Amino acid sequence: MATDLFDIHTHNPHSEDRNIYSVRLGFEPFPTDKICSAGVHPWDIEKVDYQPHFSTLNSANILAVGECGLDYSIGLDKEIQKAIFEEHIDIAKKRNLPIIIHSVKSLSDVVNLLKKRDINTAIFHSFPRPCEAGYILELSVRGALHLCRRFQRG
Repeated sequence: MATDLFDIHTHNPHSEDRNIYSVRLGFEPFPTDKICSAGVHPWDIEKVDYQPHFSTLNSANILAVGECGLDYSIGLDKEIQKAIFEEHIDIAKKRNLPIIIHSVKSLSDVVNLLKKRDINTAIFHSFPRPCEAGYILELSVRGALHLCRRFQRG
């Protein structure tokens, strides 16, 4: 039986062609033959010189920006994280692309930055508690808002 479902965020480069492959800029080679999202994950900010890779986000096969965002549990300076996240937001806004967001202990700042830049489509990759989904909806990013809950396998 055929299905219309697809994965909007996979790190498996060998997944089906209809899935959106998520590239960690500076860590993974950028494929030219797959539809992708790409960005600098907060965990990678201190591990890679990401700046030379930002031009990749202008590639035609990029359908979303990210996974990017803020993670206040990792001990990296919040202002550094915000500055890099804002670069991602600006590219998403300029190209009119959705942004795939990683948000840990930073939800209020994430939503405020999105609202400040008038972002139309945000995909929250994961949130740990159902009550956070309500908080996201209450703050309301304009336009489409997608909440993707990660489920444990097995």
